[in-house]
Amino acid sequence: MFVSTSLTKILVGGNKLGNEGASILCNALRESTVSKVQELDLNRNHIGPDGAKAIAALCAVTGSLTKIS
Repeated sequence: MFVSTSLTKILVGGNKLGNEGASILCNALRESTVSKVQELDLNRNHIGPDGAKAIAALCAVTGSLTKIS
């Protein structure tokens, strides 16, 4: 997955990503060496414990992320 160096907001609330979609997105961001995402909106995506683990892993390593909802 390509991750842009200029992208600072990802607003995907209400898209029914579920655990799998949230995990794919968060893992790509976590593995990126160029991501500068500051805001991540995952509201209303039916994310359960597995997706929450991926979000937590992203938060643990991403210094630029200042807002997550």
